[in-house]
Amino acid sequence: MNIKKLWIKFFKILFSRTPVMIGMGLSFIALISCWAVDFTVMALNVILLILLLITIGIILQIFLLTGTDIAREAKNTLQKSSDKQREDQLDKLFKRLKEDKDPRTEKALSDLRELSRAILDSATEDSNIDSQTRFELMLQVEQLFDKCVIRLEKTLRVWHNAKKISDKKIQQKLLNLRENIIKEVKHTISYLGDTLTRIQELNYNKDFSRSELDLIKQELEEGLAIAEKIDHNMRKLELGQKNSIDHIDNTNSIH
Repeated sequence: MNIKKLWIKFFKILFSRTPVMIGMGLSFIALISCWAVDFTVMALNVILLILLLITIGIILQIFLLTGTDIAREAKNTLQKSSDKQREDQLDKLFKRLKEDKDPRTEKALSDLRELSRAILDSATEDSNIDSQTRFELMLQVEQLFDKCVIRLEKTLRVWHNAKKISDKKIQQKLLNLRENIIKEVKHTISYLGDTLTRIQELNYNKDFSRSELDLIKQELEEGLAIAEKIDHNMRKLELGQKNSIDHIDNTNSIH
């Protein structure tokens, strides 16, 4: 169901209400009457204004009563569309990761997707965790997930670069960089697994202390900070490798 259909649904609800139809009908009759006398009769003008205000009031009341449900349905529709687009992109990445003939990267992506879904399911509205904290946890987990996806894409890019290099020393440096990236992804997967376990433990323990929840949030924040620092160092290292490759290419073109 798209947004247009949601609005059609609202107008169907609107026009199915008898007070709305009566108000619109009387307003139309009053409008025709006022128009027939060129709006010169004050009493008719007042009646028209009152009827219009009553009709608008009824419409606003219906919107307030049903608008929340429609807005929620619209949000869910957009979310499903976004989720499908994201899943399609991850499916394409999974297929591309097969190019390096290394099953570790494919397994890493599968593990990440499973953990992300499991954590999301664990922090539902039925959870003992309050809504604000659930939102913060989900945001942090999604950030870690996205960083890992970017890293997996980078492993494939580095692998392709290594295949193009004939210099064994440079090639090995690139492959070492790729190994470091894979290592960091696996470390994050292990960390997300621990986070899932702790969230589920909190769900089954209604008497958990707030400090336990704060600790999980703090560790996720620290994990994001560490991941950002590692990514920065890897970008510097990757840039250095790229400059070496460009130097080799320029030397070869001269010869």
